[in-house]
Amino acid sequence: YTVDYTDALPEVEGVTYSVGAILYEFPPTNGSLNATTEIYAGLGFDCILNPTVTLYYDIDDADGFYGNAGVSHSLDISEYGLMEDMVNSVELAASLGYGSSNFNQNYWSDSVDALNDFVLSATIPVELCEYATFKASCNYVTLMDNSLNVNESGTKKTQKSDYVYLGLGLAVAF
Repeated sequence: YTVDYTDALPEVEGVTYSVGAILYEFPPTNGSLNATTEIYAGLGFDCILNPTVTLYYDIDDADGFYGNAGVSHSLDISEYGLMEDMVNSVELAASLGYGSSNFNQNYWSDSVDALNDFVLSATIPVELCEYATFKASCNYVTLMDNSLNVNESGTKKTQKSDYVYLGLGLAVAF
């Protein structure tokens, strides 16, 4: 669950800031991760590729930092007439994440500062009304630092370091 406040940075054209909190609740089948909360702050720049940088701090279990830098581009698909009143674009994005040793110890059982992940995503926003948008996404993620997926004896902790996952979301602005 996410609560976010985003606005233009006063007196700085083309720069936005975001602050917020995220509550993560993991499925019981996961077994090893408890619910946890992160707070975050980030900047976004209205220029080519719309770069962003965000710093997250887990205030519960991990007591550690995760940083993320990304770029994105929105493709206008309104000319194709697909639900043209509701779907106007496809959002493409890429990001690179870095975790502190506490963060990585909590999530990957490896106490190292390291590049964590590289993510590619495609999202289709569906405008339900002026204040609500439904989003469906397809995402690819790969672990960047092999030590996060290898235990002390050199054996892989998981069978793979590449994942594809789907996401659904609802954004409400007021």
